[in-house]
Amino acid sequence: MKWQQDREKGITMTIRNKLWLHSFLSLLASIILMGFIIVNMLSIQATNKDMVPVLLTVERLESSMKSAKQSLNNAAYNMTEGNKQEVLTQIEATEKLISKLEKSLKQKEFRALLAKAKQKFAEVHTESLTALDRRDASEARRQAMRIEGAINDIYTLQLYTNDYYNELQHNLQGQIRFIIWTAIIGSIALIVLSGVISLRLTRSITNPLKRLANNAVEIAGGNLLVERIDYKQNDELGALNVAFDTMVEELKRLLRSVEVVSQQVEIFAKEIEADDQMLMEINRQVAVSTNELSAGAQSISEDLQQAVQLIEQMDDTFMKTAERTEQTARYSEAAVEAIQHGQQAMEKQLHAIRESNAAMLSIEEATNKFMSYAANIEQMAKAVSDIAKQTNLLALNAAIEAARAGEAGKGFAVVADEVRKLAEQSAQATKQIFETVSLIKHGISSVSAAVAQGVTIAEQQSQSIETTTKAFAEIEDKVAGISADIQALVVNMATSKQLEEKVLQNVESISAVVEQSAAGSEEIAASMSEQLTAFEKMVEKVTKLRQLTDELHEVMAKFRME
Repeated sequence: MKWQQDREKGITMTIRNKLWLHSFLSLLASIILMGFIIVNMLSIQATNKDMVPVLLTVERLESSMKSAKQSLNNAAYNMTEGNKQEVLTQIEATEKLISKLEKSLKQKEFRALLAKAKQKFAEVHTESLTALDRRDASEARRQAMRIEGAINDIYTLQLYTNDYYNELQHNLQGQIRFIIWTAIIGSIALIVLSGVISLRLTRSITNPLKRLANNAVEIAGGNLLVERIDYKQNDELGALNVAFDTMVEELKRLLRSVEVVSQQVEIFAKEIEADDQMLMEINRQVAVSTNELSAGAQSISEDLQQAVQLIEQMDDTFMKTAERTEQTARYSEAAVEAIQHGQQAMEKQLHAIRESNAAMLSIEEATNKFMSYAANIEQMAKAVSDIAKQTNLLALNAAIEAARAGEAGKGFAVVADEVRKLAEQSAQATKQIFETVSLIKHGISSVSAAVAQGVTIAEQQSQSIETTTKAFAEIEDKVAGISADIQALVVNMATSKQLEEKVLQNVESISAVVEQSAAGSEEIAASMSEQLTAFEKMVEKVTKLRQLTDELHEVMAKFRME
């Protein structure tokens, strides 16, 4: 609306801007407080960062001078090139630390002490090199004692730096306490200030909203005579107040218009209700006649539908029978093929059994030969056993003769004893051969029995397969005859199926014509019924419209507009 656009153009400072400004000022104050804390903490960190390396360097310098003194004493007692090189290394390291400390120190009194120690150490450096070059041990020890003066200066510098560092730490603790108290006081002040501003801002927003909410409750209860709110600020609440007042005026005009329209609607509804009653009576008479015509056509159509359903059921049964007959024919053909495959398999198995039988006979012959070989081995082992017994007797006789011969027969006695041992070993080996040959003969007897049993079983299998092959041949002949009869039955059923389909088509054509007639009558009756239903619904809606106008009058009576 135009008044709304003008109102939006006139808004100077919105509630959003006020809230944003309040948040921005609070955030800015927090950032300033945090910045103050961060700057002071960085200052504390910088102070510690500068002084701690100085303390460490002073301690390292004192230790290095002591090491240089010890190296010089060692060189004075033992003037070797290694000790001299160690002295030079320690002196150079000490001078590097002095140079590093000069760059770190910023206080004048600390730099003066360091310069004094540096001068002393430089003199010692020069004199020590001269003494080492001349190999003057007493001068080297004297220069080592002079280093003690520089060490004392560094020790004094260490005391001064430690005191200065402790003083810095004391001052830093004061600064930290100051920062903590500043942060606490600043935070409390920031919280209090933000709370006061938030409270005032919240009240300036919520109070007008509460009054608007109360007015809205009054209007919801039907009281349009609410008191206007006097809000002077030019922001969203002001725009809302103006819009609320405009809404009340528009609502009053709308209710007056609705009251006038409801009266006109009530008069129009009464006229429509009278016309609908007359049309409903005419439609009822037409619907009765149409229903009687439709009932006759429907009866004929139902009889034809029943005939078609019976023919279709016969057709379904016939089709299923034909399918099963065809499937039976296929099964017969498959059975013939399976029988042929079975005959071929039986022939192959019969051939394999005959070959196996021949192999069994070959095994039986080989077993018999092996039995004869085992008997020969047994005879040879028996001959060896007899030889061993005779050898044992000869060895015994030889031993007796050697005993009779005395000292002259000792060598012959030893030979006789060895021969006797060999005879005993031969006897034992012959015994083992007899046992092994006995086991072989027993095993060959078992194999021979198993082979004979296998041959008998193979012959029985061969006879069974021949009987089965003859049975398969007879089955094949019978199945082939059944398959031929089924194929003829399939052809006859296909012919009957064609005749039955022609009868079904004729009946369906008659049924379609009757159904079209019945459908036309039903459509007319349905249209009349729908029209009658529509008129009834229209009457109901008109009646409901009159009820709504009455309810609208009652609702309008609740609102107070004047």
